[in-house]
Amino acid sequence: SGTGLTQQPTGRSWHGPRRRTSGGDSMGMHGKTEAVVEWLRTYPELDGYLKLNATELTAGERTVNTVYNDAKVREFIDGTVERQFTFALVMVCDWSSGFDTVNAEAEAWGELWLDWCDAQFKAGNVPDFGDKCTIRAIESLQNIPSLAATYQEEHLARYMFQARITYWEKE
Repeated sequence: SGTGLTQQPTGRSWHGPRRRTSGGDSMGMHGKTEAVVEWLRTYPELDGYLKLNATELTAGERTVNTVYNDAKVREFIDGTVERQFTFALVMVCDWSSGFDTVNAEAEAWGELWLDWCDAQFKAGNVPDFGDKCTIRAIESLQNIPSLAATYQEEHLARYMFQARITYWEKE
């Protein structure tokens, strides 16, 4: 169908060496959110289509929702602060109440994204949070997509996949 929903998921791995972001000065949460949106658009199955905090009830709709950001985890003696940026990728797709493969295909698409997300840190593909930040980890927060809602009359479902970026910020 050209949607990438029938591909098989791959193995999960997110641990790896430290990755320093490349680029500008320290940025606020708005800049970090923009960086995450741009980074997520590099996922090939999105074809560059990704909204921010806006979802229409249309099959193929995809958005990134900010969940809980800039959470301070701990502070080091040199003033560096470990923070977390948590987000969710939301996808609206076809849904079926029958015994066909429609729902399984949507779940497989979500699993592919979770696998991609987990592999990015090790591959060195991280969002650019500026010179004062060092990305320490990128991890999905679940091992399968969450079915957030079904819309039976429209034959649509909304899936949500959460992930977190842990980073050190020099203050």
